[in-house]
Amino acid sequence: MLTLNLLPEHQKKEIKLEYTFRKTLFLGISIIVALGIFTLFALGTKLILQNKFEETEKKIEAEFITAELLQIKEKEKVLDKFNQLLSTIKEISELRTHWSEVLIKITEDIPEGVELTQIIIDQKGKVSLAGFSPTREKVLVIKDTLESSPQFKDIYSPRSNLVKKENIDFFFSFKLK
Repeated sequence: MLTLNLLPEHQKKEIKLEYTFRKTLFLGISIIVALGIFTLFALGTKLILQNKFEETEKKIEAEFITAELLQIKEKEKVLDKFNQLLSTIKEISELRTHWSEVLIKITEDIPEGVELTQIIIDQKGKVSLAGFSPTREKVLVIKDTLESSPQFKDIYSPRSNLVKKENIDFFFSFKLK
């Protein structure tokens, strides 16, 4: 089959130009639509990634806060143990007897010429005192001094302390208040 185009040359150019214009217009619109779709896809992807990033950032921050809280709790436990130890030390120091004060009190009240041969103090506050006195009067002075002292109680003095008049090996026991 034979096709003849009998249109004048300027109409042929116009038709060709119109055909090219339509193709270009279609191609331009297609490119604009494709760019619009790509832009929407890119914006959607950006929003999704931004949300994921924010979620991840919040999770990391929460983990840091959790780790800090755990460290704080551990430090609180250590401080609680330390405070318990301090309380125990305080209780012990309040319960302790100032032995040097007790020994000073005992030795101050011993009359001149009397020798102490033994002082035993146990942890419960029981004191045993032994020594030598040249006279019975000095033993009685020791006994009276111990009985009148506000620091001592339950004073025990055996009768053997008073049997002899001279050269007495004496013994006393008492408790600290």
